[in-house]
Amino acid sequence: IKKLTDPQQIASAQRLILSVYCNELNWHPKPDNPSNLTIENDRLIDDYDRDSLSIWYGAFDQEKDSASIVAAGRVLHPDKNGLLELARYNIPSGLKQALKKNSRIVEINRSAVKKEYRQSNIWASLLHAGFKYGFQQEFDIMASTAIKKVQAMHQAIGFPSTSYTVNYDNSDKIKSQVYWAKYEDLEGVIKKLEEIKLKNLP
Repeated sequence: IKKLTDPQQIASAQRLILSVYCNELNWHPKPDNPSNLTIENDRLIDDYDRDSLSIWYGAFDQEKDSASIVAAGRVLHPDKNGLLELARYNIPSGLKQALKKNSRIVEINRSAVKKEYRQSNIWASLLHAGFKYGFQQEFDIMASTAIKKVQAMHQAIGFPSTSYTVNYDNSDKIKSQVYWAKYEDLEGVIKKLEEIKLKNLP
């Protein structure tokens, strides 16, 4: 896992997100979505990418092709209005107020792993990179998901869930659970992820 700084590698990460989210899971962004999330040049990108507010991480299979990305995810900082992506949506007023009061928080989202690598430790390694970044910078970390497998992982690593749920779109059948780890929680989460990584080593 490494931080992606090369524009071509970031583009590869965004193409992987498009492949998994849109082609595999058959999810497509609505034209009027608050993130201005669109498909451009076979990439799924939004305002946080356009404004360089995203920090991308990726994993590569060195045995096959050093340029072939097999997993990717990002950490994003608030936009010029102080909003994380989650806060652009119709979130509960209590969560909105809590976010306004906290200027040291980042959001983890847009992660994907190629199907043939999903039984490996890559996902834990990807999360580890994001949480370690937050810990080093002394940030809180937020995330949200409606996917049960992701929620199970969050529970396993001690990523605290909140009482808040969010519908990103009125057509969503399942609400997304919101997770929020305070800075003081991060060291414990990182240790759990390191244990998972070691258990899954071949």
